[in-house]
Amino acid sequence: MQDNTDIYFRGYDQKHPDIYPYNEWARDIDRYLKKNELPNLSLVRLHHDHFGNFNNAVAGLNTAELQMADNDYAVGLLVEKISKSPLWKETAIFVIEDDSQNGPDRVDGHRSVAYVISPYTKRKALVSTNYNTVSMVRTMEDILGIGYLGINDANATPMSDAFTQQPDFTPYTAVVPGNLCGTPVDPNLVPACKDPNAQKSAAKPLLHNKQWWAQATKGFYFGVEDKLDPEKFNRVLWTGIQGDNVPYPTERDRMNLS
Repeated sequence: MQDNTDIYFRGYDQKHPDIYPYNEWARDIDRYLKKNELPNLSLVRLHHDHFGNFNNAVAGLNTAELQMADNDYAVGLLVEKISKSPLWKETAIFVIEDDSQNGPDRVDGHRSVAYVISPYTKRKALVSTNYNTVSMVRTMEDILGIGYLGINDANATPMSDAFTQQPDFTPYTAVVPGNLCGTPVDPNLVPACKDPNAQKSAAKPLLHNKQWWAQATKGFYFGVEDKLDPEKFNRVLWTGIQGDNVPYPTERDRMNLS
């Protein structure tokens, strides 16, 4: 993998904004776009959906909401860049958020967010087919026309119901999260914040500041992914984002499970 890896793309580091590795990815991918080509497969890791290192976070991204907004925007910028390139017509972008963290939602903790982004994915359609991570791997393998890794992906259900034969080549433009345009975020982090024509979402008031998040996660280790107590971290996230007066869910009704 070393010969096919961008050594300047920063690895897992919760101190650093995802916009920085996006910028490095964009620099690297421009080399291909100038030749009107792209690698058959690119793996891009944007890490700020994990959260952490609130006490020494770079560029003022020192709350969970700001780090999630940073991750969302970096993903949006990636989609925008590809969708506005000539190769959009033959590209699919698969996004998955690593693991489901076993959060206190009303549905099973194994569920996670996933996106399939392409001119050939259905727009404004509800697809209720049950897919899993291996389904996503199988779908990527089928698109690439490569062999399967083993019996699990070979027997997985491809995400066929998410696609259509009537493509929509409309490009995507990333929406700037409003919270990235105010304090405590570095005003130079997102140049689009200063563009009056850039589409921005409304800023959501932050319930807690850097000091609260740093104190609430004191003793947590964010140096590598998933080396902390998920139950304790879930409770910190719940209180930090929902507030002290919203009770933490202790039971799931599982009404949305099939």
